[in-house]
Amino acid sequence: MPRRSPRELAEEWLRTLTITSEPGITLEQAYDLIAQVNPPERLRVRMRTPLHADDAQALDELVAWYADVRSRQAGLHLVVEGMLILWLAEATGQSRTAIVQRLALEIENLLPPD
Repeated sequence: MPRRSPRELAEEWLRTLTITSEPGITLEQAYDLIAQVNPPERLRVRMRTPLHADDAQALDELVAWYADVRSRQAGLHLVVEGMLILWLAEATGQSRTAIVQRLALEIENLLPPD
């Protein structure tokens, strides 16, 4: 299984924040752009152990459920992060873009190199 570094995860998150901090962008537009800059990962797993058909279906349903839960969590996080950035922008008089750029620089300095 591929394992992304903390820096790679932060870069992906910051690309998402950059998109969602654009004034006037709709959720649909944001999701489309996010999918372009952060393509979803596809994993294929082959299991050789014979599974009963019911067990294989239960496993498929569990993985699909988990993916759905994580996707909805990520969507909620984007909404909350966007609100917090907007509130900070309003409170400081800075643009949302400037706040995300500053955050990116701070994270860049915080994380160790890959």
